[in-house]
Amino acid sequence: MDKEVQKCVEELMTSPGVVGVLCADRQGMCLTSQGVANSNYSGSLTSLSHLATTLEPGKGDPVILFENHESQCLIHQNMGMTLAVYKTNT
Repeated sequence: MDKEVQKCVEELMTSPGVVGVLCADRQGMCLTSQGVANSNYSGSLTSLSHLATTLEPGKGDPVILFENHESQCLIHQNMGMTLAVYKTNT
């Protein structure tokens, strides 16, 4: 895996409230995951990101937010990679 990607994930993990980070390639293969991020979900997260782009084509790369009373999961796809960031609600 690219050292820059790993460095970015490690930096994200030090951000306030971040408890997990997952990065996957275009096919949904997990490139790295840390914290509470489960690598078994990389394919599903990538599929959700692909589907979100079909809702409003030509509008750029969407950000998906799943939220409950305890935490958030933000999913974004850019440059062929899907990134999921898990945060606690503070």
